Amino acid sequence: DLLSKYSDYLELTPNNRVLCNITNHEMPLNYEIILQHINSKKFKKHIEWYTKDYTIYEPFIVANKKGDSRKLFCTLTRQLINKIPEEVENHVNGKRFQRLKVEYLEKKKAN
Repeated sequence: DLLSKYSDYLELTPNNRVLCNITNHEMPLNYEIILQHINSKKFKKHIEWYTKDYTIYEPFIVANKKGDSRKLFCTLTRQLINKIPEEVENHVNGKRFQRLKVEYLEKKKAN
């Protein structure tokens, strides 16, 4: 039941163990152990952070194409941002980002 519910993240290996694709944690096929892993802090944070839709910030905040897939890239400030919703919000609401966004939109409007 848990394996079918979390089939995107958990898979059964040929040696009858469960592998978590998120944390690379391998555990025995035991309901209590799998439930404990699913309720763990690391698993919950990863689900919350890395499955959020960040396309609402495009074209200014885009997926990082070089290297770390756990980061986003700001095209205005040329900075890497962790895929943590709070950090992305802080960046987007920051003075530097707001100033550069206004400059970009004015320049685009003039052309």
